[in-house]
Amino acid sequence: MRIANPEKAKKQAREWRLAHPEQANGHARKWQRDHLENGKIRQARRRARKFRAKGHGYATDQHVAWRFEMWGGRCYACGEKATDIDHVIPLAKGGAHFPANIRPICKRCNSRKGAMPLRAFMSKRQQK
Repeated sequence: MRIANPEKAKKQAREWRLAHPEQANGHARKWQRDHLENGKIRQARRRARKFRAKGHGYATDQHVAWRFEMWGGRCYACGEKATDIDHVIPLAKGGAHFPANIRPICKRCNSRKGAMPLRAFMSKRQQK
């Protein structure tokens, strides 16, 4: 409908926002900011499905939360506050999305690690 009738779609959206101000005024964005970890979990699950990784239908939000709890909410590589989810054996290299392959990691370490296996990343880190 949006493509065929853009003006009608705009009008309906405007009417909905006026009728539901509590939901239309950034309610969803605020929830997403307050629950960032849920977005990260969904994103990791989506990537696992995309790569058709083993375990993509097994690991639940609770499994990931337990892994974060096990590591104390800290990055397993440097000890800073974890903000991302890492697959120790990267999905791009055939890694699975089972809880045993999931660890909390900070944004900095995750960006540096990329699709490197854990051994290569840790040895590279120690050389610096």
